[in-house]
Amino acid sequence: GPTTPQVEARDHFGFRQAPTAGPARGAARWVEPKESVTVQGIPISGGLFYVGVSIVVEDHEIDKYVINPKLAARSSSPDVTGTSMPYWPSYAEITPAARRAFLDWMSGGRQGATYGVGHVFLFFYGLEHRQFIDRDLASTPRMVAEVERLLSVYGDSHSFRGYAKTFLDFSRCAA
Repeated sequence: GPTTPQVEARDHFGFRQAPTAGPARGAARWVEPKESVTVQGIPISGGLFYVGVSIVVEDHEIDKYVINPKLAARSSSPDVTGTSMPYWPSYAEITPAARRAFLDWMSGGRQGATYGVGHVFLFFYGLEHRQFIDRDLASTPRMVAEVERLLSVYGDSHSFRGYAKTFLDFSRCAA
């Protein structure tokens, strides 16, 4: 007979409601600075990001800034400028062309000034989670240094500059 399409439940913040069971629940991990991973054939070193399916916090399944290696990221013309990305991008929801550009940016050391700020924010959201939700205070100096470095490259973005400075202020207080 006919099948009913599955509708993904989301809360008022746009987070997927976590399933009560299943192998994907919380299947993501933090990649340490000395680690290297390969996603869709692209080697990424330097860590400081989540890789997997999602992170579960209370009853929310977060996939916005988790690099999911199963999601398509092949494109003959990667979206380097991020024009296809919304203001608050989500790795799980951006186009394969934007994912490809993001992975290229990550692989290139997160420093290409030609890349749109949406790529920077995707990475930055993971740092915020690690610092303020996971409260990984041991990593604070490394994350502060990375955000300061990102500011030196992408500080012309008023939006990023504001969020980054707030991150730095709160991180320094936490440390």
